[in-house]
Amino acid sequence: MAQLVGPPSVGAGLGTGAGRGAGNGAGDGGGGKVRYARASWIYRPTDAELRRFWPPDAVRDRVSGHALLACRVPRSGRPERCWVVSDTPTGIGFGAAAVQMAPLFRIRPVLRNGKVLPVPVIVPVAFDIAKPPSAKTR
Repeated sequence: MAQLVGPPSVGAGLGTGAGRGAGNGAGDGGGGKVRYARASWIYRPTDAELRRFWPPDAVRDRVSGHALLACRVPRSGRPERCWVVSDTPTGIGFGAAAVQMAPLFRIRPVLRNGKVLPVPVIVPVAFDIAKPPSAKTR
C-alpha cells in the first residue's frame, strides 16, 4: 500500500552558519533562507483511501516505488498545487499517482514568526508492494 513517509517537521532549517571553510571546513549557512520544508501533517490519508491511486502496471507487475512531491501550502489544510520532484522506478506512474492523491492531504504551512513562508513543502510517498491493493479493492 502507498504510505506517506517521514516524520512531521518541527522546524524549517533556519540556521545561520558560521565561517568559511575550504575542503572539510564549515561553510556559509545560507543566510537563513528556506528553500523547502518537510510536510507537517494535519491528516494523512488512510491505506484504504490511497489504494485507488496505485498505478495499475505496478499492481500487475508487483513493483514497489516512491514518489517525492513538492506542494504549495499557503494555509493549513489542502495544498494548492503539487508537482513531482522525483519518482522511482520511472515510467510506472508513481509520481502521477501521488499527485492525484494530493486532494486528500492536509498539511500545515511553513511558518516563520507566525507568517506563512512561500516555500514548497516536501511530501514523500512510498508504494510498498508488501501491502499492494488487490484487484478487488481497485
